[in-house]
Amino acid sequence: MGHATYFKKKTTVAEPTSAIRSRLMRITTQTIIFSAIVAHLCFADESTSYDSKKISETPDLVQSCEAADFQNNGADYCCPVAVSDSLVWLSKKKLFPRPYRKPEDQYSLVKELTREKYLNTDKHEGTIVYSLTTGLQTFLNDRGVTNSAIKHSGWRPCKAEYQDQQDVTLEWIENHIKGTRVEWLNIGWYRQEGKVLRRVGGHWLAVVGYHNKTCYALDPSPRNGEKKVVHKLSISPTVTRDLRGDYKGLPATSEGMLEHFK
Repeated sequence: MGHATYFKKKTTVAEPTSAIRSRLMRITTQTIIFSAIVAHLCFADESTSYDSKKISETPDLVQSCEAADFQNNGADYCCPVAVSDSLVWLSKKKLFPRPYRKPEDQYSLVKELTREKYLNTDKHEGTIVYSLTTGLQTFLNDRGVTNSAIKHSGWRPCKAEYQDQQDVTLEWIENHIKGTRVEWLNIGWYRQEGKVLRRVGGHWLAVVGYHNKTCYALDPSPRNGEKKVVHKLSISPTVTRDLRGDYKGLPATSEGMLEHFK
């Protein structure tokens, strides 16, 4: 899907009605946000949560990029690809010690992130919250980044040192994307079955902005095509429902979570 000029792709802003549903699942589903994770590498910048330059300058690599030659065609690489997009942007702002000037540099970055020592991306389960928080901290430490802080909001398990709060809130998402902070959302897709919601899949997105209860995000899914697409997600608190599915932590209740209707 990807090619060597993806840094120069034209940016398209998708309306909420077409953001995730038509491009990813193509079935009647509901998106529930389980976790939000932020990495902050520069504590001096506390500016706005919406920065058009941040949105336009952050790359949008597709996880099935043919030129990158990712394992299993990148099927489970949504998390390392989303993280790499944010790290490349930080390197452009000279907040990350290693420059990523060429597409090939980002391909190598993704492969490095997937290693067991870091994000430990699994070919069946992808990347879990525990691995992202601990692995990213190790990755940053190994590269001499000392002014970093990683925080997690959500009910997925992680080490206590990274846990900030149990529920993902709109205020948390907005406050933690300000300035030079980078943020990622872990979402689950659920289909209505009677009075319950059943899990049909999960994914990672890179957050690039927030304004007026709308989250601006980049999606590494191959169904987005070759052009860069900035998704506008209208998010609201969930109506409490039972969540079912063959996944760790389920069954559960959606109380205190956020959702995005497609």
